[in-house]
Amino acid sequence: MGAAHREILVATDFGEASVAAVSHASKLALESSAQLHLLHVLPHHEWSPGELADERRHVLERLGTAITADVELALKTVKEVVVGHPADEIVAYARRRGCDLVVVGTHGHNALRRLTLGSVAQQVLRESPCPVAVIRPHGGGGWEADGGPVFVETPISLESPALDLIDRGRRLAATDVHIDPVSATRYSVRLRIDGRLVEYCGLESSVAHHLINRLKTLAGLDITTSFRPQEGRLRLPVEIDDTEVRITTAPVAGGEAVSLRLLVRSRVFLPLEDLGLSTTHLNAIRDMAQTAEGLVAISGPTGAGKTTLAYSMLESLASVDRNMVSIEDPIEMAVPFMRQLAADEKHGLTLAAGLRAILRMDPDVVFVGEVRDAETANVAMQAANSGRYVLSTLHARSVASTVAGLVGMGLDRRTLAANLTGVVNVRLVRRLCTACRKPAAPSEHLLARCDQAGVPRPSEIFRPEGCQFCRGTGYRGRIGLYEVANVDTAMAAAIVEAMDERAFEAMLRSSGVPPLIDDAVRKIASGIVGEREATSVHWLA
Repeated sequence: MGAAHREILVATDFGEASVAAVSHASKLALESSAQLHLLHVLPHHEWSPGELADERRHVLERLGTAITADVELALKTVKEVVVGHPADEIVAYARRRGCDLVVVGTHGHNALRRLTLGSVAQQVLRESPCPVAVIRPHGGGGWEADGGPVFVETPISLESPALDLIDRGRRLAATDVHIDPVSATRYSVRLRIDGRLVEYCGLESSVAHHLINRLKTLAGLDITTSFRPQEGRLRLPVEIDDTEVRITTAPVAGGEAVSLRLLVRSRVFLPLEDLGLSTTHLNAIRDMAQTAEGLVAISGPTGAGKTTLAYSMLESLASVDRNMVSIEDPIEMAVPFMRQLAADEKHGLTLAAGLRAILRMDPDVVFVGEVRDAETANVAMQAANSGRYVLSTLHARSVASTVAGLVGMGLDRRTLAANLTGVVNVRLVRRLCTACRKPAAPSEHLLARCDQAGVPRPSEIFRPEGCQFCRGTGYRGRIGLYEVANVDTAMAAAIVEAMDERAFEAMLRSSGVPPLIDDAVRKIASGIVGEREATSVHWLA
């Protein structure tokens, strides 16, 4: 089986031999970057239209869990259910789709229980328009093909297709799952992995509708309507209760779209040491975290890692002698060390109103999920001015623009200067896969940036390549880029003096606060990130 293939067909009935056949076919498809076809043959039966539709949907859901998440993500797969005689339908499908390899097992059950060398497999071997790989039992208890032993990888899945999809997403380190109608009969499932959206699989509309209704049921949403947006949080079984899943549904052209936000505790609550902070940045943030009062602002665009950094700082503050309270919209992750209020504008609980409420709860530490308007900013500043430690996030492109944004919300400059403890601006970039990264010569532009940042010129840097460990992307995981400023006398004076943003930026550099790009240059020179990846970040320069 050394030849490369373009279209591989594997017939499955979900029995033991079929699992081995699917594993072998998946391996061959990965080696050849081939399209993998999974076929199940239903027996002739007096099916009513409704019965056949239900059975077909059920089988398509099972076919979706027949291969592992990594294989589904890496390959373009087609899943099909037909009715008829197994051998006839396998051969007919191979001819119709132009397959250049068919994989079958010898000890199937159910619809393919006669799949043995003396019957169905023999007929497929005799009539197939392309080569056939027969997976048979090995004397030692395993499975083998003509090329040798077959390694069997059984997918780990939960019983419900909805829960299985969530489980697969978290195993692939996806932060978001998007389910969207792409035609009258098809839906697309995409995953956001390391900040990039990738196609995961396609679903027939009947399967997608059933999946969406199950997700809405798990979140306690109304499954009888698809004509208005809905939001909620899924209730998950103990097998995956380390994950928080928020769901948003919306009517779109062609049907109903669903977005799932996946938050895994072990990836949200990271020690500060594991966030990619330099020693200087780490010490500065620790100083901010240990300050007894004042406002600390964490800024950056959506998806930049603000919440992860905020939760890590809050966890470092947690102790029995501190009363910690938050107001969030929505609550990203339930935590044991903090009282968390969820904003609910339908019932009058805005971020500002919630913040006023928690200030009457005798807090030592206050977390405001996001400062979005002047009212929330002013209440947060009042809390900081009254001796509380306040941590919040907001959207801004740099430390200087963060300060400008707070001033633009109407905060009194003298009060802001007196109570702003520090500002952290953050981005996330993809880490190079250390298993396959390749050396490369640094560009002249990078070397010039190294000189500006005071970073020793590297003799070589690394570029992405792609391997089985990173699913061919060249990247594994993400790391933060940071600009960190503790408010000192010069910075406080600049706030009071109403410096414009450009002048404030220049003051920060003269005060020894390096820009975001300096951190990027250090990580490029250290071989952690690639030059193109780091320098493509918006608002970097």
